[in-house]
Amino acid sequence: MKIEAILFDLGKVLIDFNFETGVQALHASCSISRNKLEEVLWDQNWIRRYERGEISTREFHTYLCENATLKMDLPEF
Repeated sequence: MKIEAILFDLGKVLIDFNFETGVQALHASCSISRNKLEEVLWDQNWIRRYERGEISTREFHTYLCENATLKMDLPEF
């Protein structure tokens, strides 16, 4: 059997990174409060579906645009 791919969960497992940088960048492109952005961003229904691959990056981006007033195009996101 030929191995075609190996998947790694890099986020906070193999590579330590700070979510704050990303949240700051998103907040800079929103017209809502930081607290409201975090409520929308970390909504358990949406974030779990996104992390599990049940929804695409495009779908998550659209959700944020509609619910967090995100003004960031998809490639920048």
